Amino acid sequence: MKFLKIIPALFLALAFVSCDNEPVDSELANSNNPNPSGPSNFQVDFNNETYVATTVVATITDEVINISAIRGAQEELFIITLFGISEGTYDLGIGNLQTNSATYSSQNGGSNPYISLDLNATDTSQGQVIISEIDSESQTISGTFHFTGTGISGDVIEFTNGSFTNVAYQDGLETPNESTFFANVNGNEFVEDAVFGTELSLNGMTTISVSATKNNGETIGLSFDADIAPGNYTFDSFGSLSNVGQYIGDSATDVYLANGSFVIESHDTTNKVIVGTFEFTAEPSPGSTATSNVNITEGSFSVTYY
Repeated sequence: MKFLKIIPALFLALAFVSCDNEPVDSELANSNNPNPSGPSNFQVDFNNETYVATTVVATITDEVINISAIRGAQEELFIITLFGISEGTYDLGIGNLQTNSATYSSQNGGSNPYISLDLNATDTSQGQVIISEIDSESQTISGTFHFTGTGISGDVIEFTNGSFTNVAYQDGLETPNESTFFANVNGNEFVEDAVFGTELSLNGMTTISVSATKNNGETIGLSFDADIAPGNYTFDSFGSLSNVGQYIGDSATDVYLANGSFVIESHDTTNKVIVGTFEFTAEPSPGSTATSNVNITEGSFSVTYY
C-alpha cells in the first residue's frame, strides 16, 4: 500500500520540475536564491553510469523537504521526500504511510518507478539521506544519499554516491500559472497554497494529474486519462492510475480514495487546459490510519498542465 502514497507525490514533483527544463546553473535553479554559494548540482551512480541532472529544484514546506531532479525533457526523474525540515540523517523506507523516500523513474522510457521501499517489510532501512546544510540566508540545501530502489515487479537497482549541492529551495509552494481550484472539505473551504497540473506517462499509460496542496501536506488530487473528453464520469476504484481521486489529510497517515463523480466541462489538448467539477466521499484507503469518511463537495478546477 506504500506505493499508493508515493506515486501521487511523484505527480506533484514532476509538475513542479517540468515547468521549465533549463540547466541547473540557469536562472531557474537560482530564481529564489539571490546569493547562492556555488553552482547547483545533483548526481548519483547506478547501472554503471553517473546520472547528472539538468534541472534540480527543492521545496521546504511546514513539515516536508522535497528535492526533484530531472535529466532531459521529462525523461529521467529523481524525487527525494523527507518528513522533517532540519539538517541530519534520514533513513529511507522505514514506516508505513509517512515514509522518507527516494524515487527514480524514466518517463519517456515508460519504466516502473524504483522506490526506496522493501515491499515485504516496514522496518528495514533501504538507504539514507544526509542533509549536511540548509542555508536559510541563500536558500540552498546540500547533502548526500544512497538507496536500494525496488520496482513494482520486485527488481532492484542500487543507487550509490548520490549528492546534491547548493540546490535552491522555495519556502512553501506557489502555483506556476493561472490555474484555479476550489473545494469544500466537510463543509469548510479548502484553501490551497498551490495548484499543479502535469501530464505523466507510466507503464505505457498517460494521465493528467491535478493536485491542490497546502504547505502542511494536505492535498486533494485528481488523475484523468490524458485523452479524456468532455462528459460525466465516476471515479475508478483502488488500483487504477487514471480517473481517480485522492484526499490526504493534514496528517500524512490520513489517506483517502474518492467514491463519487466528476464532470469534464472542456479539455483543450492544444493549450493543455482542463476544466471540470467534482464531488466525492473520501473513504479511508487500505493501510491508512483514517477511520471516518470525509465529504469533498462543490469541487471545481481550471488547470493548465505540463
